[in-house]
Amino acid sequence: MTNRDKPIRCSWALETLLCFDWVLLDCETTGLGQEAEPIEIAVLANDGEVLLATLVSTNRTIDKAATRLHQLEKASLSGAPEFATVYPALRRATQSKTILAFNASFDRRVLANACTAARQPSLDSQWTCVLEQYIAWRGFGGSLSTLTEIEACEVGPIHRAERDARALLSLVKRMAGR
Repeated sequence: MTNRDKPIRCSWALETLLCFDWVLLDCETTGLGQEAEPIEIAVLANDGEVLLATLVSTNRTIDKAATRLHQLEKASLSGAPEFATVYPALRRATQSKTILAFNASFDRRVLANACTAARQPSLDSQWTCVLEQYIAWRGFGGSLSTLTEIEACEVGPIHRAERDARALLSLVKRMAGR
């Protein structure tokens, strides 16, 4: 990253905060592989209002490494709705909005796979990867927890969808100098 790139990324973050056409999205999943499914989804409005926060049932085994991160096991999902039931609320929360996600390609793929499995259309929103914006801004990346710690963002424990979405909002604000 050159010194000229940093103000551009700060400008992206500031312009993003001044707009109202975006939401923050985070998913906790069954794992990191190509076939990962969402087991928790959160969507926050740009002001931090919760638009959707739900567990999602799955028939897939949850990887032990994933459970160590988010503490979600099959028993945690007892009574949770299937993705097809959650889909209408997810679509309403994201429709006509840019979706900001920490690792947008991962969350987009996970949700696209879930949409396909549920025979629902993929979300037609534009996606922005905050990790890519951060890397361009600082010149290095890391996990969301590492970057929020580096940037001294006021966030609690993460690795749950709503808390991660809130941490993401804090990181965008930090990038904007707020």
